[in-house]
Amino acid sequence: MAGAAGALVLVALLAYLLVPRDFYTGTNSVTTRSIVVELAGGQEVCVRGLTIPAGTGQVRLSAGASHDPARSVAVVVFGGGQTLRGTFPGSQLQGAGSVNGFMDVPIPTVASDIDDAQVCVMPRGGTTWLGGMVGLQGNSVQPTLNGQAFASRVGVWFMPPAGEQRSLLSQTPAIMERLALFRPGIVGPWTYWLLFFVGLPALVLGSITLLARAAAGLPARLPRALAIWLIGFACAGSFALITPLFQTPDEGEHFAAVQYIAETGNANDRSPVPNRLPYSNAEAFALEAVNVFSLAESPHGRPPWREADERAWTERVAKEDPSRSNGGGFAIATSAHSPLYYTLLAPAYLAVRDSSVASQLTAMRLMSSVMAALVAMFAFLIMRELLPRQPWAAVAAGLIVAFQPMFGFMGGAINNDMGINAAAAAVAYLIIRGLRRGLTWRVGLALGATLAIAPLLKGTGYFLFPVAALGVLGMLVRGRDRRTVVAVGTLVVSAIAVTALWGVIAPVFGRTIVTAPGGNNVTSGVLAVSDPVAYLSYVWQLFFPPIPGTGMQNIYAQRVPAFTIYILRGWGAFGWYAILMPAWVLISIGVIVAGFAVLGGIALWRLRDQLRPLRWEVLVLLAIPVCVFLGVEAVYASEGPRPGAVPEQGRYIFPAITALASLAVGACFAFGRRLALPLATLTVIGVIGLSLYGRLLEVAGFYT
Repeated sequence: MAGAAGALVLVALLAYLLVPRDFYTGTNSVTTRSIVVELAGGQEVCVRGLTIPAGTGQVRLSAGASHDPARSVAVVVFGGGQTLRGTFPGSQLQGAGSVNGFMDVPIPTVASDIDDAQVCVMPRGGTTWLGGMVGLQGNSVQPTLNGQAFASRVGVWFMPPAGEQRSLLSQTPAIMERLALFRPGIVGPWTYWLLFFVGLPALVLGSITLLARAAAGLPARLPRALAIWLIGFACAGSFALITPLFQTPDEGEHFAAVQYIAETGNANDRSPVPNRLPYSNAEAFALEAVNVFSLAESPHGRPPWREADERAWTERVAKEDPSRSNGGGFAIATSAHSPLYYTLLAPAYLAVRDSSVASQLTAMRLMSSVMAALVAMFAFLIMRELLPRQPWAAVAAGLIVAFQPMFGFMGGAINNDMGINAAAAAVAYLIIRGLRRGLTWRVGLALGATLAIAPLLKGTGYFLFPVAALGVLGMLVRGRDRRTVVAVGTLVVSAIAVTALWGVIAPVFGRTIVTAPGGNNVTSGVLAVSDPVAYLSYVWQLFFPPIPGTGMQNIYAQRVPAFTIYILRGWGAFGWYAILMPAWVLISIGVIVAGFAVLGGIALWRLRDQLRPLRWEVLVLLAIPVCVFLGVEAVYASEGPRPGAVPEQGRYIFPAITALASLAVGACFAFGRRLALPLATLTVIGVIGLSLYGRLLEVAGFYT
């Protein structure tokens, strides 16, 4: 079954690698957020300090005309003793109301790289605008308007002659060179040849072998929990090496928080302080070197591809010796949280403190990958508790978590989401273990401490408290003895002790005892508290349109926003939500996820007699995603219309991923025990395929 399904996945991946596609020969790593200059006829903008790669036959600019479009737009490339001219017809300029238009201007094909070139643009007989980023960064070369420098960045892309395409596979040598830039010194192109052509195939084969041996009842060559942990670490760690520096959500802010606490022993500011930035000078130099804020959140953004860009960064650092400790300012992504997650990553930072920011960031990403691997391991342990006679089920649950594409991507990032994911997975496992074996004082001690620690990693941890209460109730109902009562008392005491300890420590770091954006006033302004009916309306409209005749206000501009949140952003949105899986893939995932929900219901009904001894465990597994989902939506709920994109991210459901993986494996029993293993195998192979596809999407989206 794995071979047949794997063959289909392999064919699909090979097709993706072999299909010819448009590509860039280079770019100045600036994308378009707004119009940065409007030109009247005869005015000229020149973008300077460019390198135009050999093979370039077109210059692409973000351009259009808000009114009175030019008859034509002249583009001239100067550099290397050459003058290359091209013209774009004004009739093809993007009209008013959009900043997403491009003009691809053909020029004579460039035979060899042209360094220190400039691209000049002049409309004739009308107007045109150019897109880019308002403002400059520290290493910017200012463009000029009629010979006078102006403070904005203009996006420029270079392409081959019109009609020329290449497959992803044919670009592999160049991709490997680009991947190796802005990495730790030990990393080179060889790293990525080894990763893609040896490491990832071996990882997939080893994972399938682990599942097959468990299904066949053969002894494991490694303890299976350790094997799942290693697979989870490899999955997240490979994303850590593939994703460009700072190209994950809020990674710059999370890096800054780790660096500041490692360098100074202090947490970053909880509220804004004038003239104090979150980033140290050392990090700011790195952010500018890879142009993060010039290209993030755009499918057209590309990080720098040239060794000269990396060399310019290292020379700037060597010359100016930027401070590593002068950050610490307020940042929305980090300042509401306790410093616990950042403290856990500090040893990784300190181990390579005197190396480059690239080395520091990679070491910290790998430390976060350790936490992601723990989540996969806990998924394995949960299913081992539930189905000890079906060892393949535990392996399948662990592999589903390890290979879930967005979980692996975020696992290889610096983000405190992975801290709460690990804590939530531990809570889920300890509850299930307590229900299965009876609550002991040791498990109670661990569960109480973990429950108290979880919200210190991120406020999402509070959403697990109702689940823990349900689990403890089940333990008391089942136990009804002195040992259980003592263990529950131990749980409560340990939770109070950890909370009290944090209450003493919190003021030292400028934090309150409650770790949430609202501090101790955590319920202030929360719609679920102030107006539960409006909150339920909000949740309803995540999935369905307003119910006629009920007075429901139409909140969302888009229909079925849950698809955007939990399918698109939960499975296939890489980088800063810019590199997306195709719509047909996402729709397929949505259908399959819905199908598993139906299968789960069938399994619960058909196996209701067999599941009676596990009813508390099943209730806990169902409660975890429900409580996390309702908690996340309580944070974002709005009673009024919400135009544009919804703010929730699919990764916010990952504290429930161990429960979701366990329920998915359980759903495979909907048609009986004989078909459960084949269905679980297909599920694992499908998730592995999506995981590999996610890596290829990143490669194509950032490096071609």
